[in-house]
Amino acid sequence: MSALLLLLAQAAAPAWLDADWLREHYAKSEHAIEMRDGARLYTALFAPRDAAQRDAPLPIVLVRTNFGCAPYGPDGYPGWIDPGIEVLERGVIVALQDVRGTHLSEGQFTHLTPHRPGKTAGEVDESSDGYDTIDWLVDEVPHNNGRVALMGGSYNGFFALASMIDAHPALVCAVPQAPSADPWHDDVFHNGALWLTHLFEAAAEWDALRAEPSEEVPDGTYPIPWDDDFAGFLETIGPLSRATELLGGASPLWNGVVEHPARDEFWRSRNILQHLDHVPPAVLVVGGWYDAEDLYGALGAYRALEPGATAVSLVMGPWQHGEWQDAAGDRFGPWSFGSNTAATYRREVLAPFLDRHLFEEDVPAPPGATVFDTGSNIWRRFAAWPPPTRSRALYPGAGGGLSRRPPVEERGEDVFESDPHDPVPYVDHATRGLEAEFMVADQRFVGRRPDVLTWSTAPLEAALTLAGPLEADLWVSTDRGDADWIVKWIDEAPGDADEDGGPGVQRLIRAEVLRGRYREDPARPRPFEAHTPTRVRFTLPDILHTFQPGQRIVIQVQSSWFPLIDRNPQTWVDSIPHARAEDFAAATHRVLRNAAYPSRFVFGELD
Repeated sequence: MSALLLLLAQAAAPAWLDADWLREHYAKSEHAIEMRDGARLYTALFAPRDAAQRDAPLPIVLVRTNFGCAPYGPDGYPGWIDPGIEVLERGVIVALQDVRGTHLSEGQFTHLTPHRPGKTAGEVDESSDGYDTIDWLVDEVPHNNGRVALMGGSYNGFFALASMIDAHPALVCAVPQAPSADPWHDDVFHNGALWLTHLFEAAAEWDALRAEPSEEVPDGTYPIPWDDDFAGFLETIGPLSRATELLGGASPLWNGVVEHPARDEFWRSRNILQHLDHVPPAVLVVGGWYDAEDLYGALGAYRALEPGATAVSLVMGPWQHGEWQDAAGDRFGPWSFGSNTAATYRREVLAPFLDRHLFEEDVPAPPGATVFDTGSNIWRRFAAWPPPTRSRALYPGAGGGLSRRPPVEERGEDVFESDPHDPVPYVDHATRGLEAEFMVADQRFVGRRPDVLTWSTAPLEAALTLAGPLEADLWVSTDRGDADWIVKWIDEAPGDADEDGGPGVQRLIRAEVLRGRYREDPARPRPFEAHTPTRVRFTLPDILHTFQPGQRIVIQVQSSWFPLIDRNPQTWVDSIPHARAEDFAAATHRVLRNAAYPSRFVFGELD
């Protein structure tokens, strides 16, 4: 058993890392590391106080962040740093760095800095900054063994991905966790629909420009004056143009959305996934099935890395954003997973991965994919993700049924009216900020609405495991120029019927949206032709979920999901962020389900 694995096995849960523990065991020093263009980046080093007395030099873990390395000063010790207490107890040197243009680092900050392939002299990006930082670390930090790992989650996960392109030879491995990776699919947009609740709060509360290096976090651009996002966005904000006025033009994030509503070069250049096909370090990509911010980032990074990486593994657990770091990960909302899933990951996957690459211990490499089945509460291990599956489809039918057989009727369709003045809510209670539990919420609260279509199978006679991405392949029509299409997969448990004799608990498993104007090309929006059958196809993020015998598969389709995503005016406008109040109008939408236009929902069935 590896040394780190042995350490983790000694306790079911890790001790809590706090500033006092870190101060007792680690010595801090602060440095300004000069980049190739002369900009100096603030870097805090934390080295074990007994590093000089150890039998062997220690590896370095580098975390690059735009969130700040506070508290600053030689005696300023944070209460938590990646990679967590288990790895710190093992003994590593940690370098925390303010990325270019943030906090105490010089230079200009750019959101999701575009990578520059084939850089010329003087050109910089996150890759070159990572390279120059690692070059300094292995040359200047005492008692290091010349082996470096990059770690980081969320936005820091983006910096981990971006910094390992054109990697320094000393960078032997990286652990990007829930990375921001492609703003068209997470954090900013989902297939062209604005991830409104999440993005607006970020823009309002912390996305302010910094005038010069400072320990202080810039003040937000707009104090949010409500306690309920649904009412606040619908009544106080209204059209997004009003939000732009309130933010005062001070948020680079919001300005990007307003100025670039389609996937033009501004967004394409910020997709870091396109540059990950041949990175040299070993990579462990970590994500959570219930990550409301960056689910796509982990799956997208793995797919981009897998064909050309030296060694790449994926971990997907039943976690919210960041839960794998120091939480138990044993439940989410009302759902129990039966074990400390985060500790299992840290003990059985992360520990041997770091031992293998940082300490050169002879331990097996992790499997290609270690993935949690959210319907049977077990870990499954595969050579790669997704595993081999059989392609299957469910077809909506008359009377709200779902069948494995394509429709034969000539005129089948389901009709609903979508009114942007009365949008479908994404949770059944007042909330401020992104409500992550919507990802497992009981969907009965919207099931009776006339603007939500619902179909279900009969109770399953045998267990059915779905693995990999889901596909919505719809034939639709509308009487207006635009529409959003939201598809939700639901696991309906038997029993527990509501007071009115309705269905049992309807647990959301996966959902996604496509802004209809981008159905053919995300860079070139196109209106719908009124009353004309139109094919709309898009992919929902992956799942690994077992529907148990007696349960039903339920699928819902709707055209609003508020305020998780912004409202579509449905009247055609060139730019939704510039739509006026009078542009928002009710529309009649149809989902066609007949022999000529067979809408279907495609999935992979695992043997």
